Amino acid sequence: MKKLYTVTVETELVVLADSPEDAEYDAEHWAREGDFDVFAKEMTYLPNGWEPKCIPYGENNQDTRNIEELIKEGCAPEYIKAKERLEIVRSKLKEAKARAEEKTVIRKFTAKNQK
Repeated sequence: MKKLYTVTVETELVVLADSPEDAEYDAEHWAREGDFDVFAKEMTYLPNGWEPKCIPYGENNQDTRNIEELIKEGCAPEYIKAKERLEIVRSKLKEAKARAEEKTVIRKFTAKNQK
């Protein structure tokens, strides 16, 4: 079964230009011929700019399923695990916050009744 992967493509260029905008414009042209470092890992998060309704890149781009559908079909097990871990952390933080608020109420009540 295919899985979803996040892929980072990095390169650095030195560009002689009149402005940052011109440098970026020129870099887009030269980057097509550049030397890239490419790193792939199983998807554990949605990269910036990607939404669940986006269709991921693929071998032939014939697949029209979006990321959300693919996650539901089991193509992103590490994403599901990361999401579950995040929910556990959020739950623990919520519990800790409630305990801290309870202690604050008890301290205020105790201090008020000691006067």
